[in-house]
Amino acid sequence: MWSSAERSRAGVSVADGLFGMPTAIHSVKTLCMASWILGIGIEASRSVGTADSPGAWLFCLSGDSAKPGTYEIPFGMTLGELLRLAGGVTGELQAILLGGAPGAFARPEALDLPLTYGSLRQAGLPLGSDVIMVMNQSRDLRRTCWHLARFFAHESFGKCFPGHSARRGNWRSSAGWPKDACALMTWRSSTTSPSP
Repeated sequence: MWSSAERSRAGVSVADGLFGMPTAIHSVKTLCMASWILGIGIEASRSVGTADSPGAWLFCLSGDSAKPGTYEIPFGMTLGELLRLAGGVTGELQAILLGGAPGAFARPEALDLPLTYGSLRQAGLPLGSDVIMVMNQSRDLRRTCWHLARFFAHESFGKCFPGHSARRGNWRSSAGWPKDACALMTWRSSTTSPSP
């Protein structure tokens, strides 16, 4: 199936970036935000957003959204406002995966949560890679978790928690589903916090 041997890691950009030279640019988003701040000035950029999360940010919205895509919004906009900006959810909302594949699931009650560093941290949700995946009731969350675990088992270097855990085989149960699949399916009714 998958090899549990660790693979060679890609270079770290601060030491081995473009053309083998160090760089502080980790993504296109860094270039976008730097040019925006330089274009309007630091004070003007800090006037957008909130006190603890100033500025605007790029969020990649995918899944069961009417208009998936990349949205530049000011920090402080709620998760629900972002979904409405993207045309809403197609179908009835079941869960929202925040922070990309190694992120965390939020329940529909999290729609009032402001997208700021502080509010997400307080809710136990990551900003991560700024990816927000919307899932309606037709999605099987157990299967989604199984695919995520399979991804980390195959693609990870085994250095981060999801990859290390997946490489050790913790993602499998006798039925091939994540061990905590039953717990995953009951999280919506067993907790009142925005995160499972």
